[in-house]
Amino acid sequence: MAYKVKLKKDRGPHKEGEFANPANLKSYINLYKDGYIDDDLNLIEKKSTKTKTKKAKEDIEENTSNNK
Repeated sequence: MAYKVKLKKDRGPHKEGEFANPANLKSYINLYKDGYIDDDLNLIEKKSTKTKTKKAKEDIEENTSNNK
């Protein structure tokens, strides 16, 4: 699947504000990690939110058991 994304800074022949078409999810992730795009499609931040939530639950359970 190809994703059409808007660049937030210049990259190669494309200028800030132009649309670029990464070929796949891996390209999308690399552009995001390099700071060229925001995760407007919520493909990356969704996964990290679940991880944080799970970790937060484990921390709460650990703190509760330590307080007893």
